[in-house]
Amino acid sequence: MIREPIRLQIQKWNNWLGHHPTLRRLQLIALLRSIGQGFAAVETSLYLRDLGWSGASIGGLFAAAGLFRTLIVTFTAEINALLGPKKYLLLYESLTAAAALMVILSSRTVPLCLAVIAAGFGMGHSGSGGPAAPIERRWLGAFSRKLTILFGKHALLGYAGMGLGAFIACLTPLLQIRLPNQEAYRLLFIVPAICAFAGGALILTIQGGARRRSAMGEESRLAASASAAPPPSVKSAISRRMSLLLAAGVIMLGFLILVARGSASFSLLSALMPVLLFLLLIALAMIRAAGSSPEEMAGMMNIVQTVAVTLTSTMSAYWFSERFRVSATEVGLVIALSYLLAGALSYVLIHASERMGPIKPVVSLQLAGAVCVLLLPLAPSFVTAASLYALCSMFNLGTRGTRYAVMMDEQPIRKQRSPSSRLASFLIRLGAILWPGAFGRMIDEGEHMLPFFLAAAVQLFSTWRFSKKEQTKAPLS
Repeated sequence: MIREPIRLQIQKWNNWLGHHPTLRRLQLIALLRSIGQGFAAVETSLYLRDLGWSGASIGGLFAAAGLFRTLIVTFTAEINALLGPKKYLLLYESLTAAAALMVILSSRTVPLCLAVIAAGFGMGHSGSGGPAAPIERRWLGAFSRKLTILFGKHALLGYAGMGLGAFIACLTPLLQIRLPNQEAYRLLFIVPAICAFAGGALILTIQGGARRRSAMGEESRLAASASAAPPPSVKSAISRRMSLLLAAGVIMLGFLILVARGSASFSLLSALMPVLLFLLLIALAMIRAAGSSPEEMAGMMNIVQTVAVTLTSTMSAYWFSERFRVSATEVGLVIALSYLLAGALSYVLIHASERMGPIKPVVSLQLAGAVCVLLLPLAPSFVTAASLYALCSMFNLGTRGTRYAVMMDEQPIRKQRSPSSRLASFLIRLGAILWPGAFGRMIDEGEHMLPFFLAAAVQLFSTWRFSKKEQTKAPLS
C-alpha cells in the first residue's frame, strides 16, 4: 500500500520532466550539474579568501576560468561535430569530477588554479550551465515544440539545484568545528564531484547522441545559404548607427564616472581601466552585429543580458564577506534563497508568457532587476542588502528560460551562426572575462558601490535593446 503512492509520485515526476526518456535524463543531469555549480558559487571565493588570496587574485583566477570557458563555448559547434552531444557532455562531466577531486586532494596553488580554470568553479552564478549549456539546450529543444514550457522547467530545475548546492555550502562552519578551516572547505568539494559522477552515469544510459555526418552536412549547407543572403537593408544601417550611438553613450558613462571620482587613488583608477575596455568590447560587438539578421541580434542581446546578470553575481560571496563580515552560512543562505526565488519566478513565467507573450514580462522584470542592482550597494545593513540581492537575482535570473525560448523559437535548431554573430558573441564574452579581476580590485580598494552601478548600466542597455523586439509577438505555444 505504501509502494503504490510512491510509484504514482514517480510517474507524476516523470510526466512533469518530459514525455521522452532522453528528455527526462537531460533534465536530471542539468539538476545535478546545478547542485555542484551552486555549491561552488558560494564556496570557491570564500575558500580562496581563507587561503589568503586577495580580491584581485581571486578575480584574476576567475578571469582565467572565464577565458577558458569562452574559448570552449566559441568552438562548441566544432567540438560537438567532432564528438557528438553525448560524448561532449560526458567529457564535460568527467572534467568537472576530476577538477573537484583535485581540489579535495591538494590546496597548492598550481593544482587549485588548474581545477578552477578547467571546471569553472565559482563562475556559474547565472545558472546557465557553462560550456555544456548550448549543446544541452539544442538537444532538449529537439524533443518539444513548446519551448517556453520546456525551458521554463529547465530553468526551474537549474535554480532549484543551485539553491540546494548553496544550502550545502552553509554546512562549512559546522565542519570547521571539527576540522581546520581549509580542510572543511576541501572536504565539501566532494559535492560537485558526486554530482559530476552521477551526471556522467546518467549520460551513459542515454540512447543516441552520437556524431551524425548528415547533420554536419546540413549545417554546412545552411552556412552556405546564409553566406549568399542579400546585403543589409537601409533599416539595418540605421540600426547599426543607433547601436553605435548607444554603445558610445555607455562608454561615455564610464568616462564620466572616472572624472567624477578624479580624487580616487591611482590603484582604483587602474582597476577601472579593464572595465572601460569591457564596455568598449561590448560596443564593438553590438556595432558588428547591428546589421545582422533579427534572430542573430536576439541571440546577441540574450548573451549581453546574461553577461549583465553575471556582472552583479560574480564574486557576490566575496563582496558580502568583505562588506558585512558575515560567515559562509549567512552568505550561502542568501544565495540559496535568491536561486530558489529565481526558480519560482521562471515557473510563473511559463504561464505568464502564454497569456501576455514572452517580451513584455521579461522587459518589466529585467527593469525591476536593474533598479535592485542600483540600490544594492546603498544598503546600510546585511539584511537589507541580502533582501535586495535576492530580489535582483530573482528578477534577472528568473527570465532566463523565457529568453532562451524566444531565441530558439526564432533561430532554427540546426541553423549555424554566421561568422559575424560568432565574432560578436566572442567579443562580449571576452569583455566579461575582464570583470572579476576589476571587481576584486575595486573591493580591495574599498569601492563597494561602483561595480554595481556599472553592471546596472549594462543591464539597462541590454533590456532596452531586448524591448525593441516586436511587442505584439504572439505567445509561444
